[in-house]
Amino acid sequence: MDFIPNLAINNNYRFLHEKFISNNNGTTFAESVTVLMSPTLLIVPSQLIVYTLLNPSNPKKSPALNYFLIYLVEFACIALPIITFTTILSNYFAFYFILLTLLLFIMLSFTSVIDDENIERPIAMPKRPTITYFRCIVNVGSAIAILGVDFKIFPRRFAKTETFGFGVMDAGVGLYIVSNALTTPVNIMDTNSINMNNLYKSVKHTVPLIVLGTARVIVLESLNYQQHITEYGVHLNFFFILSIIKFIVPLTLPFMKPSSLYFYSISLTVMQQMILMYRAQDWVLSNVLRNNFLDANREGIVSILGYLSLYLGGVAIGLQFPNKRGAKVRDYMELVLKLGAASVVLGLLTGYTYSAFGISRRLTNSCYILFILLVSVLIIILCLLSEALLINFTKKSSNIPEIFKAINKYPLLFFILANLLTGIVNLSVNAIYIGPVTSFLILICYMFTLCSITIGFYVRTRKD
Repeated sequence: MDFIPNLAINNNYRFLHEKFISNNNGTTFAESVTVLMSPTLLIVPSQLIVYTLLNPSNPKKSPALNYFLIYLVEFACIALPIITFTTILSNYFAFYFILLTLLLFIMLSFTSVIDDENIERPIAMPKRPTITYFRCIVNVGSAIAILGVDFKIFPRRFAKTETFGFGVMDAGVGLYIVSNALTTPVNIMDTNSINMNNLYKSVKHTVPLIVLGTARVIVLESLNYQQHITEYGVHLNFFFILSIIKFIVPLTLPFMKPSSLYFYSISLTVMQQMILMYRAQDWVLSNVLRNNFLDANREGIVSILGYLSLYLGGVAIGLQFPNKRGAKVRDYMELVLKLGAASVVLGLLTGYTYSAFGISRRLTNSCYILFILLVSVLIIILCLLSEALLINFTKKSSNIPEIFKAINKYPLLFFILANLLTGIVNLSVNAIYIGPVTSFLILICYMFTLCSITIGFYVRTRKD
């Protein structure tokens, strides 16, 4: 039977499901990078379709109906292609990526993005659409993957790796850390003192994550829900890891100069690798029984320093963005060149550390940290080019999809809902036995429900 008659998962199915999502070896470096970059290439086409066919400023159309149509077009142009080409059409992903890349280059070639007029156009400040693009692409991709991986139509090569390898899903947690780091306020740095107001905000943001992490542990245990304990351990989960990082950062950034962030990030990366080489890697990968808190959660404990390094690297990248009013497209084009050079360096370092240590999200080793920073920089470059193209086409300083506006305002709500809906689906059906067509339709309904609820909250609370 595909449907489960009660809320708890039986032990036999839990064993089969955990086996299904475990022991994966990932894919190639090239495919990982292209899969992670590809959603960004959907932004420009989706917004051009909306701008051309459903101009929100058209007074002849009902605002409510037009908004709903905009939402449907954005869902069809952003979420639906991601679902399609990471599931039923995943074998044709290379063709899909090449097509989108060619489309972007054609638009760049036949438009005057860097002419004297467009290059002086203002950028939307302090909204910074590029960062919104990045954060929302990470959220949407993660939401699709956390449920998609439970179905057979989601390729095992895209799933999280057991120990070493390039897994598309392995990048999710790292990119989520970077997306949070990009918006870290610069005013808390180099003050040589801990501002109590900032500390209060840190605690305020940390406590909900701890509550969510605790609730997740209790609920999963009570429902006998399938778990992949080699991700973070028996008791730790992503909510706990993020809460620790969110608490540590405000206590350390005030004593760091913005210009030294790269040094601190690199130093922590080297330190993380040295700790792993000393004994930590053998401990994490050992068959030691998980009969105490440290042994039970060794993956999560060992990874904290690596994620802190990644966060500081993300802050350093975020500080490169122009933060003054009056910033222009020219500033973004200069940033593209700067980040392009950085991507070459990060690519070389990723290649070197991969040959020396391999890549492991489970260990959060040096290669993983550098790989996530490399992918982040490449995605940001595409986001910058997309923003510049849209400014040129629409003559507006801000071109953010409505779905992205909603997710950007309520990222935690979106993430929690994604986890809740994933749980509901897995408690309702035996996902590993569902056929391709039904699985595909379930994923579409899941994402449509998730996006609809989030955008509903946004519409009810927005002030414009």
